[in-house]
Amino acid sequence: MKPARDGLRKAEGTLSRLDQAVAQFSAAVTAQPNDARAHWQLGLALQSQGNNEQALVHLQRAVQIDPGLVRARSDLGAALAWLGEFDKAEQQFNRALEIDPTDETAKENLLRLQLKNSAQTKEGAPNTGGL
Repeated sequence: MKPARDGLRKAEGTLSRLDQAVAQFSAAVTAQPNDARAHWQLGLALQSQGNNEQALVHLQRAVQIDPGLVRARSDLGAALAWLGEFDKAEQQFNRALEIDPTDETAKENLLRLQLKNSAQTKEGAPNTGGL
């Protein structure tokens, strides 16, 4: 029983840290609404909580403020993929690679998306969210 309790405590600690991160980045966005990195970090924290819809809003705002923020654009693509918006996700990954052709995260995400689409097409099953 002790390992289960330890695991539960660890999970509760992680959730607590995520809640704190969301609160801190929300405060940063409120204080500096045109800070692309604050929106990006808030989007990541929300995404980690599984709140992809809200994360999407902040990731979109981050790339609107700073279109060259490659990692935010790649993370936006991942959020779009989780929401089943595969064409839009692919556009974001490709745009990230236009900005920085060496970005490994965008390359990996684009490859995962393409493999998933290819597997779904072969199986004839509808493509559902996620990478």
